[in-house]
Amino acid sequence: MVQISLKPAIFDACGVEAIGGVPYNPPAWRDEPNISGMHKTMQRHEPAAPAMPTAPRRPGIHRLLLVQLGIVVAVTTVLAFETDNAVALSALMGGMTGVLPNAYFAWRAFLFRGARFRRQMISSLYRAQAGKHFLTILLFTGIFITSPPQAPEWFFGTFALVQSVYWLSPWLISRSGSL
Repeated sequence: MVQISLKPAIFDACGVEAIGGVPYNPPAWRDEPNISGMHKTMQRHEPAAPAMPTAPRRPGIHRLLLVQLGIVVAVTTVLAFETDNAVALSALMGGMTGVLPNAYFAWRAFLFRGARFRRQMISSLYRAQAGKHFLTILLFTGIFITSPPQAPEWFFGTFALVQSVYWLSPWLISRSGSL
């Protein structure tokens, strides 16, 4: 003979009827009757977080700068062990002449983010580019006036090598999993 219960069945999270008619009620869940007198066992009572737009991600320009710095360190170390220290110093000065203005550009160009700061972003990009060119000219002038490189081929070669890293920028900046 099948027994029919008149009281509403209470089900747990898996849809199984609770033993003894009392559902397991963890602290994050509450069992409150609704309008029809039935119990809602899976109603979560937590205040909803306000809908906030997420901040746009900054481009991965730091990867580009790290690769440029890595090239300068690698070339300088190899030259320090294989040749004279003056040649390694020339390569270091040439590489840093390329890396320092790029680091300034990366810092200055991405100060503002978001659609509300369109004008500031464009202005910041122009100022960063002008500052990068000015800093490059200043570094070249300062190095050639104060201490001319002993090996200009390594000075300009390392500078050109650092600048050629920009060819890798589509892969270095857009890939989220690298570095």
